[in-house]
Amino acid sequence: MNEPHVFALFTHCAAMWPPAREVPPVYEQANCFTPWGNYGVAMSNMARAHSVAFDAIRTAGLKARVGSAHNVAMYEALSMMDEPGRAFTEAMTTYWFQVTGTQPHADHVGCE
Repeated sequence: MNEPHVFALFTHCAAMWPPAREVPPVYEQANCFTPWGNYGVAMSNMARAHSVAFDAIRTAGLKARVGSAHNVAMYEALSMMDEPGRAFTEAMTTYWFQVTGTQPHADHVGCE
């Protein structure tokens, strides 16, 4: 799977990719980027699909390596007030899919 968090953010929160019709208001974008918003739901669905595919590949006896490519961004708080947002963004985009979402259903994680 290639950069699942980028897909989820651009599709469901920023409305930059289909099936988006128009850019949602800022409050809807902020809610989207939560574990219970569209971002979290999309990430959970992609993690489940990844795990099911991994199990199916292993059950079929295939020796393919299964993993995901991950775009690692650096987040920096501009002030002390920005630190909670920085930490939340990092947790939601940098670690969740690989650590929480797909373990132990991955052979590797490619980082860009």
